[in-house]
Amino acid sequence: MKIFQLNDYEWWFAETLEEAYAEAERQTGVSEKEQREDFEPVEIPESDWDKPDQIRLEEDAKPESGSYRDALELVTCDGSKAGLLCGTET
Repeated sequence: MKIFQLNDYEWWFAETLEEAYAEAERQTGVSEKEQREDFEPVEIPESDWDKPDQIRLEEDAKPESGSYRDALELVTCDGSKAGLLCGTET
């Protein structure tokens, strides 16, 4: 599994960048070409996954922050192979 930042405010997880873009387009309707017009994707290195307070986690409607790995474990516990990890846009 890998984590990709696809724009200024969304991080997605998938096995490949292509899968991340495909899932993002499926969920949002925004194509890879459209997203790349304003932002070049970034793969988050696994060495950064355990740094605390990297992203905001929501649990029981109580906001808290955690690591990328924490968030990945939360969103993949149902067997998901690709999807939105987190976003910062409200």
